[in-house]
Amino acid sequence: MKTFAHFDSRGAIHSLVVIDDSEGVAGGVTPEAGMLVDEIQDVKLKADNLDIDLATDIAERYEVVQPKGARQLKEKP
Repeated sequence: MKTFAHFDSRGAIHSLVVIDDSEGVAGGVTPEAGMLVDEIQDVKLKADNLDIDLATDIAERYEVVQPKGARQLKEKP
């Protein structure tokens, strides 16, 4: 599974999208204007049994940062 965050220029997460990354499977959601999208490596949500409480917690408690290379989640202060 791959998890993608739709976030704004401040790093605030607006939505999370989970896609089954099995061979031959592709998918995505077009973000609204002004949103950025990137895969978040350290989040392992499951598309077939999504834990809504966990997804909500991630979106509320974390922001997207890009220290060096790939973007990561960082807990909000």
